[in-house]
Amino acid sequence: MFKNYRELNGYDKYKIVNYYYKNKGVCMGDISKNLNVSDRAVRRVLKEEGINTRLKNRYVLDECYFACIDTEAKAYILGFIYADGFVGDENHNNIVVSINDLEILEFMANELQFTGDIRRTKKGGFENSKEGYSLNFSSKIMATRLREIGLYPNKSLTMDKLPNIDKALIRHFIRGYFDGDGSIILSHNTSYYKANEGIIKYIYPTYCFMILGTESFLNEIKRETKFNYVKLYDTKTEKIKCLKINAKKEFDNIFNYLYDKSTIKLERKYNKWNEIKSAFTVGAVKQIG
Repeated sequence: MFKNYRELNGYDKYKIVNYYYKNKGVCMGDISKNLNVSDRAVRRVLKEEGINTRLKNRYVLDECYFACIDTEAKAYILGFIYADGFVGDENHNNIVVSINDLEILEFMANELQFTGDIRRTKKGGFENSKEGYSLNFSSKIMATRLREIGLYPNKSLTMDKLPNIDKALIRHFIRGYFDGDGSIILSHNTSYYKANEGIIKYIYPTYCFMILGTESFLNEIKRETKFNYVKLYDTKTEKIKCLKINAKKEFDNIFNYLYDKSTIKLERKYNKWNEIKSAFTVGAVKQIG
């Protein structure tokens, strides 16, 4: 005889929920048969746990992860979501983070204790676009908390201030935002001089540090970081500006602010910083034409 609901103890209920999440293809009848519990009892236990059995993907996560932003990891992930994430409205409560770098999504999934799958996303329509990855889940508790912090649909056009978190963690938030919606580019300038041996060409390494956002949001970043030589430029989107710094004397200041004593970063962008540092160490390259 199958156990009915009244006969279940706490451990029985735990086994039902655990079995449901660990066996994604299982149906209610299989749970009932394998755990010797009535089908009706299985459905009631799952309903009590707030589990929507109609969802195709079964997962759990730490829904209260952002209740208190008190670690480097939480500040960094929050910054990344600010830049490159999506938080749905009250009717959907879905949260999506997409990027080409699998390792950073794996880190986020581990931090959130997310047991679902990281999805592959299709290559875009641009010539240089690549296949990417997406962390996609729904949580009313987490989405509500993120909206309280300031994350809404179309956030990129409306965000006007930094989140109210511990000042000691704000630089980790900004690094996460940079990794999500910023870039660091190595380029070169040239100059020519006439000499007895011919035309001398000097090639100088230079860089450009960039972050996108609304004008008010970027000005908040400028005030918080105290970066120098900052200029804001228009973009193709009227409400979105681009913060740029390309002064060589400011490079170390930016690098140290973002990375000093930090443990979390997007390796691809960090490697570009080191490539630029190496180019500065070499200095100008002289060529005789």
